[in-house]
Amino acid sequence: MSIVNDQSNQEKEAAADKAVDAKFSRRKLLSVAGSAAVAGVFLGKSVSFARQGNGVVDDVYGNLTNRLHGEARGIRRIMEEIRQEYGHIPVNVKEFGAVGDGVTDDSQAFRDALDYVCSNHLTLVTDLGKTYIVDNIVVEGKSDFRLVFRGVLKRPDQLPATNPQTRTLQLNNCSNFVIDEIRFDGNHLNNNCVVGGVYNTVYLQEFRHCLYLQNCRNARFGKIHGKNPSGDVIYINGPNTYGLDFDEVEGISVDTDGVTPIALGRNTVSICEGKQITFQAVKSIGVGHVTMPGGFDIEPNWGEQVSDVYLNYLYVKSSSMSALGVTTKYGEGANIRNIEIGTVYIENDVAAPKRLLVITGCTNVHLNRVYIKGTAESYAVHIGIAGNAQPVYNLKFDSLEIDTCRYGVMANHLNEGYMNVIVKQASENFLRLYNVANFDFDVRGSFNPLTAFPNQPVKNFCIYLYMAGTNYLSNCRFSGDLAKERVGNVAERCITANASNGATQITNCEFTNINTDGWAEATKFVGQLTHTRKADFTRSNNLGASGMRPTANLMKGLFYYDTTINKPIWWNGTNWIDATGTIV
Repeated sequence: MSIVNDQSNQEKEAAADKAVDAKFSRRKLLSVAGSAAVAGVFLGKSVSFARQGNGVVDDVYGNLTNRLHGEARGIRRIMEEIRQEYGHIPVNVKEFGAVGDGVTDDSQAFRDALDYVCSNHLTLVTDLGKTYIVDNIVVEGKSDFRLVFRGVLKRPDQLPATNPQTRTLQLNNCSNFVIDEIRFDGNHLNNNCVVGGVYNTVYLQEFRHCLYLQNCRNARFGKIHGKNPSGDVIYINGPNTYGLDFDEVEGISVDTDGVTPIALGRNTVSICEGKQITFQAVKSIGVGHVTMPGGFDIEPNWGEQVSDVYLNYLYVKSSSMSALGVTTKYGEGANIRNIEIGTVYIENDVAAPKRLLVITGCTNVHLNRVYIKGTAESYAVHIGIAGNAQPVYNLKFDSLEIDTCRYGVMANHLNEGYMNVIVKQASENFLRLYNVANFDFDVRGSFNPLTAFPNQPVKNFCIYLYMAGTNYLSNCRFSGDLAKERVGNVAERCITANASNGATQITNCEFTNINTDGWAEATKFVGQLTHTRKADFTRSNNLGASGMRPTANLMKGLFYYDTTINKPIWWNGTNWIDATGTIV
């Protein structure tokens, strides 16, 4: 053949291919031809386009064996383009008998399909709009596969109330895989999530998870949607778990109308063990229960460790016990390390003494922007107070805004870090602290003059240093705006302490650059704050008439400008003196 003829044939082939491409995109071709035929080619089944009733012939799409200068033509070329799009050759679960009618139990079909696809490094797909009834699907020790589940994986009705091991999809010891999309329906209202009108916490909340990842490594997740979970939407565990990257995770729990949020299930995300795990966005609506957490929870058990977790954005709106937890009962701060969280929005409208954000037993936790909307009974932020009161080391809040709560921040066993906090509409305290060291607090806020904590004596303190027994506060600095006109009339005291052991309890603490304008001396600093080894109370209201001079907790060198005598004066430890040393 001459060079001219060879070029002519190439041009004809290219023109034909271009004409076909103009009429049939890859996606359109799949929809016209049917993915069953494509899958059949690669499964070795006797399925062809023609048998699908599409009247497709080799002359249109090219012969399967035809190659020109090493370039695939026809089906081969199309399948290589599909491989580029999906990453692996796609196989539809219906090729293994899955029906997806929302009635038929498709569990075995999924087991067969996943075993084949994962073993042969292919992609398993489901059809959008289909509902597959499945449960106890386990993939063990597979690698290099892909799942694109646009249909819904729904848990069956009426599972036994006493059977704990019913995880919808469980991946054990799997690595280097991708889940582009997966949708679950935990069906909690129809499988004994509630027994006799009582939430079944014994079996469901710990075991009936939608996606269970055990010792999985180097995996990428696109969109995960979990509706009506009995347990968690995602549960992550195993000492060999690392390198998991999630784009978008969404959990939602709704009533029988399919719209109204209902407080059932456990968490949208639970991490009990693992490292190097990232989430771009987690959204949780309704998931959880008043006796269970319900948003994002890092919660290692005895001997388990979680480290190097990054969460970019978290949105939680639920009635659960807590919305964000970085907490463990074990490890003295060593079991949770290096947690970075970007933006957090939490909203909880149940009037109950619940801890909306809990941090305990961890080291190096950094939260950037946090907003919490609670009720007059909410413990908005609990630090180091859970179970065995495990310590927290190096905690950083760049911006923490709390709207409506009983306690804004309640901290115990906290060592090192800083917090910038605004507490609005508190019903009791902005800060309630004990056993805290090496920490900087910048605090401001207001009380709700119309709301006191229900059925309790009013004891509204801006900062409450709870020094009962052997509690301590050391090397802490406080600043902020606690001016009376901004705090509100319902507050009784600005800063108060109940230290009983004097100098051994509050040591080396400073109150500097803190606005206490408008507070009477008797209510500004109350308690045994004078029994300190070092305390620098720098009042902002250091100007006024002679009759307004400070009279309590006077530290030597305290400055005051007396407008009655129109000159500055200082406290020398015994008397007020002017610049010449004369007592005034």
